[in-house]
Amino acid sequence: MAREIITLSNGKRVANFSSPHSFTFTDGSEIPAVDAEESVRLKVTFNEDIDEDGDVELTFTLSDAVIEEMKYWMKLWEKEKIDVVFCCLPMITALKDAMVEYDNSYGHWRMDKEVAYAEGQKFDVKPPKGPKSLEAFMFDDENWIGGFGYTDLKHSPFRAIRMEDRIEKLISIEKQCI
Repeated sequence: MAREIITLSNGKRVANFSSPHSFTFTDGSEIPAVDAEESVRLKVTFNEDIDEDGDVELTFTLSDAVIEEMKYWMKLWEKEKIDVVFCCLPMITALKDAMVEYDNSYGHWRMDKEVAYAEGQKFDVKPPKGPKSLEAFMFDDENWIGGFGYTDLKHSPFRAIRMEDRIEKLISIEKQCI
């Protein structure tokens, strides 16, 4: 499987996570498409909740394959070998939803811990582990590093493209979506 990293004219090193389409940037650089098989393997799961009127509420989840691929890119990012990995917006949405869920549960745990200590009680409850979709952010190999502040997309290379020109289908080299 080819995981091509290109360098844009501004020095930013970028890659395509799973899109079966190439990306052309405003400086003329192009990230090639991910092959069809890899694109299917790394797709986001769309969960549909359909009401009686036919309205569909979508939520998104990440497969084990996506999480493993995220770990690969996180390691490259931590070694400063890549700046941005472009993902589909549903993947970014799934990550943000998981981060909110985790931060809420971690916040409750911290509050309970502070109350217990203030009341002189022992508090030996371990902090909550995050959802599987946050594994790449919360684990360094086998060691849990999760906690307040780790679950933030700013602490990752994952971004969605920012279309600069819809007619020419050019992607911004300066901006990306989070």
